[in-house]
Amino acid sequence: MLQQVNGEEIGPGAVHLWYAVSDEVSEPAQLAALESLLTPDERARRARYRFERERHQFLVARGLLRWTLSGYLGLPPEAVRFRAGPHGKPELAVGATPTPLTFNLSHAAGLVACAIARDAEIGIDVEDLAGAADIDAVARSFAPSERADLDAVREKTARQNRFLAYWTLKEAYLKARGLGLSIALDGFWFVLEARAPIAIRFAAPLDDDPTRWQFDQRDLAPGHLLAVAAAVGDGAAPLAVSVERCVPEAAA
Repeated sequence: MLQQVNGEEIGPGAVHLWYAVSDEVSEPAQLAALESLLTPDERARRARYRFERERHQFLVARGLLRWTLSGYLGLPPEAVRFRAGPHGKPELAVGATPTPLTFNLSHAAGLVACAIARDAEIGIDVEDLAGAADIDAVARSFAPSERADLDAVREKTARQNRFLAYWTLKEAYLKARGLGLSIALDGFWFVLEARAPIAIRFAAPLDDDPTRWQFDQRDLAPGHLLAVAAAVGDGAAPLAVSVERCVPEAAA
């Protein structure tokens, strides 16, 4: 079961990651309970997916998000509600009392994950290591230094993994900012060096400070790569990331 904690216990620079394997949520009672948590709008969104596996993944993702947040907020999962932020990024809607909790959600090919932080812009992206798209077509939009690094990797699997290392970090940063592809993919880039923290750099038109960002990247079973971007401020301690695999339930 999810540990019942207060959001205040998530300290500055801490990120709690929760993830679930979609196929582990399959019992009819589990599915019915998670369906009961969906709002009418979410039910409509789920129905628009063409394939059942996509509808199932959406259901598990929304269940995971409500289930985890309910423990931090001290609310039943059905009471957790969301609203669109200034640029459309989802945020918590918990009445008149502001909450310091921030979150982000991602899913890919059988796995869903959410990140929860306190008073920080937060973004995550998870990708299937075996399911990369046309690397060359997408990488043409990367910054020159990233393209050069990719071009130096010839072996197919190693090249795909290097591409996904960049792609997940870029997606996580974009999701943390909440501005989507209004930020050009070549307007910021990552420096990935062995035994050194992941660093971000910005082209001159992009109004952001690289010193306020920290990143984490790790493999998740089965066969997925996850990246986290968090704006924690200049001089902050390294991100303290905890990871828990779970099965979301309707009652926290």
